[in-house]
Amino acid sequence: MSTLHVENLKGLSSGGNANKIIVPSGQTLDTSAGVLTPSAGQVVQCVSRDDARSHIATTSTSHVSSGVSCSITPKFANSIIVIDFHIPMTHTPNSNGQLVPRLYRGTTALSSTNYSQGYHTDGNQYQNITVQGRDAGHNSTSSLTYEVYFRSSGGGQTFLVHNTSETHIRLWEIKA
Repeated sequence: MSTLHVENLKGLSSGGNANKIIVPSGQTLDTSAGVLTPSAGQVVQCVSRDDARSHIATTSTSHVSSGVSCSITPKFANSIIVIDFHIPMTHTPNSNGQLVPRLYRGTTALSSTNYSQGYHTDGNQYQNITVQGRDAGHNSTSSLTYEVYFRSSGGGQTFLVHNTSETHIRLWEIKA
């Protein structure tokens, strides 16, 4: 095996493939033993989890753990983590409370949380909710766990998180 030592590779400045370095068809650029540094805005990694665990119910007006979580170990301390949860839930239709979900990293509430409600059925108001957010301030290359917490906005409203095969969690690390 031969080893080529260089500091920079540069494509030819003219011609049909100007300023390109091409790896021919059938060949592989293997960077598994080294580091390939992505450009800003590129996806570094994606972690997903399709969950089926116990159900969690609450009437609390303070945020409580849903038990729906996923972990990622960032490769860059300054990267952005994009968070996307899809969770089936039901609630009792007998009061004016509203579901209020919130994303957490460990015990830290993230301020950039958005959510939308999905579909309803007759009876106990079955719905899928989508909870999305981003974390640009983790400053870590250690494992990070993201979880959805939720609460009722009014007393007496019972919310039930159904951790079923319909529960999907995705975390993307984006290079800053």
